[in-house]
Amino acid sequence: MPAVAYSVGQTPFAIAVADYNSDHKLDLAVVNHDDGTVSLLLGNGDGTFQAQTLVTIGGSSFWLAASDINGDGAPDLAIANSGLDEVQILFNDAGGFGPIVSYPTGNGPNCVVVADFNGDGLPDLAVSDYSDITVNVFWGLDAGAFVAGPTLSGFQSPIFVAALPGGSLAIADQHADEVDVYDWTADGGFLGSPPSGAGSWPTSLAVGDLNRDGIPDLAASDYNGGVSVMLGSSDGGFEPATNYAAGGNPNSVVMADFNLDGNLDLAVANSSSFGQAAGTISVFLGRGDGTFAPQVTFAVGVAPVDVAVGDFNGDGYPDLAVANSGDRTISILLTTH
Repeated sequence: MPAVAYSVGQTPFAIAVADYNSDHKLDLAVVNHDDGTVSLLLGNGDGTFQAQTLVTIGGSSFWLAASDINGDGAPDLAIANSGLDEVQILFNDAGGFGPIVSYPTGNGPNCVVVADFNGDGLPDLAVSDYSDITVNVFWGLDAGAFVAGPTLSGFQSPIFVAALPGGSLAIADQHADEVDVYDWTADGGFLGSPPSGAGSWPTSLAVGDLNRDGIPDLAASDYNGGVSVMLGSSDGGFEPATNYAAGGNPNSVVMADFNLDGNLDLAVANSSSFGQAAGTISVFLGRGDGTFAPQVTFAVGVAPVDVAVGDFNGDGYPDLAVANSGDRTISILLTTH
């Protein structure tokens, strides 16, 4: 089925999928980098969406994450605002969003992940500061508040952070062409493991069990070519990366079982399409052993930079939402079967 486009703000860069208004239909929150806004598109449950409602956040942001931060059962938003050097929390207020609560970060925060790293049952934050070359951790407190925790350093260009099971943190270090893993320790800090090599210029990470051995694996979108798959090993590390050719300048990768065969697949946003009529998404069907069939591509908007997953029409199959940074749209791709 061809992609369907919806208008959003200027230079959409990331999408967070959740049921924001508690109607049991998935909605979309889109962070727009160049006009300091978030677009909220409420889902109709049939694969279509209502026109956007804009929320002003100021600055310029590359990433957002949806999670129930204050424990009220409704998904909130955490936003890495690189223009204001802060992480912003937008609490869900009956399907809209209330006042912004901000916490200062290092310079140029460009990604945030929400997870319980220290095992106390409260959501924590990890924020990659691209300009400061650090990763800031914030410990969660009651009622959705946070306090500054440790700052991790020693990177070349931390561009993306992802949570691993057991309180571990995976960091894509772009200029080093590697992924760094930090494990939560009993003495209240993080211990780094030897880095794992990715492809050239990793830009994002996805976590899942690709070979069905019960150990989490990683996939990285490599901006200078393809997608890298790093299978997890029993010692907590990762095997050398296997690279698969994708489209031009892959910028985002997600995992889902698109054909419901029990094996995780990959979808990659290929961002190099400025000046072209359309960009592409590459889909790699998994074989269940950690390997993948060659890509199949689908046309979307101009310069797609992020891809997100959700069952938007309730048919049980995961669909895709794509942020097209070059034409102020998002694309919806419904899975056919």
